Amino acid sequence: MDHDTKVMGPGAVGSGMSMGNHSGHHMMMMMYFHFGTEEVILFDFWRISTISGLLFSMVLVFIAGIFYEGIKFYRCYLEQKERASNYSTVGNAGVPKPPSSSDTIAQIIPNDVQTVNPRYGRLNLKHILATLAYSLQVTVSLCLMLVFMTYNVWLCLAVVLGSCVGYFFFSYGKSSDMEFCH
Repeated sequence: MDHDTKVMGPGAVGSGMSMGNHSGHHMMMMMYFHFGTEEVILFDFWRISTISGLLFSMVLVFIAGIFYEGIKFYRCYLEQKERASNYSTVGNAGVPKPPSSSDTIAQIIPNDVQTVNPRYGRLNLKHILATLAYSLQVTVSLCLMLVFMTYNVWLCLAVVLGSCVGYFFFSYGKSSDMEFCH
């Protein structure tokens, strides 16, 4: 492997980060948007050098973008469902009912302010599912970010279009208060 230090001045052709591979060749990681077909995507074993490889990778990234939006929707769905079950005193219009003289203190104070029953604490199935969904959402979103950071225009387009198509399908008929779940 060649370990010589090469100094490149500003505006030098091919400026970028040098990345050695196992075959002894150096591949420059382009730090600007480009339309190339030679990329290493996320892992060393995910190397592409052909148009068919690029197209297949674009399809995978597109599906990952849709999957990301699906996870986000599922996590928000779990959160809304949990919120709805926590507030039994909320009326049909979404405004808490005023307490009456016959209400006990437990009926007036929202469930999340009351002492939590250990059976319904942090180790319940709903919270564990929400945590796993959040972990998966963060992992997929960071992987999509790293794919975008290849600066390959085609892969960037696949990330954006996959996320947009996922949003289109998973957000239909949903209230805008689900937007905070990102």
